[in-house]
Amino acid sequence: MEGGFAWATSIRAVDLPPAEAVFKSPGLELLTRRVASLRRPHILDLGPPREPTVTYFSQYPCVIHIEDLPRTLAEDSGMSAPEEERDVEGAVERAIVHEDDVRFDAILGWDLFDYFDAETIRAVTRRVAPYCRTGTILFIMSSNNESIPSEPGRFTIVDERHLRFERMGEVGRRGPGYSPRGLERIMPDFRLQHSFLLGGGMQDYLFSRG
Repeated sequence: MEGGFAWATSIRAVDLPPAEAVFKSPGLELLTRRVASLRRPHILDLGPPREPTVTYFSQYPCVIHIEDLPRTLAEDSGMSAPEEERDVEGAVERAIVHEDDVRFDAILGWDLFDYFDAETIRAVTRRVAPYCRTGTILFIMSSNNESIPSEPGRFTIVDERHLRFERMGEVGRRGPGYSPRGLERIMPDFRLQHSFLLGGGMQDYLFSRG
């Protein structure tokens, strides 16, 4: 797998999820409550910049840090090297750099972990763990379907209970088949708190920093 992603073209568009769908997300609702309860929360968004996300969380006195991790890792030579020479830990360390005193209260992972192998997920969560407080929430979404789009989806927060999903890419790849407990084993710094089945084979998860 190169760049943290496993690109494939063997799955037809007909096998993929709808081009657009709206999900009721209990995980997002619980995350929002957490953010709203804090005086000045810091949020780390691992995805690309999205104006709707910034607008939504701007209703609270929070600080949003946007990482665009897929792009950063894809551009790092340590991830594009041959498998036996790949430097996942180094690439993740170079991608995620913050001041020592920064502490995140919530991390938005969206569906990005579906496109990372276990080694990359472990490196990412190990890297962000020191920047977390006890109880920091990690919010991710994952597909139970055999097929997922070739690229991470685009998520728009409609309101505190709903997310709009837009499929990116017309070809697909095999789904990673991560289970809730399987993800927890990959991420020893975080503990599973909640898992919700959304429909369409999607689940959202809330993990917390122990």
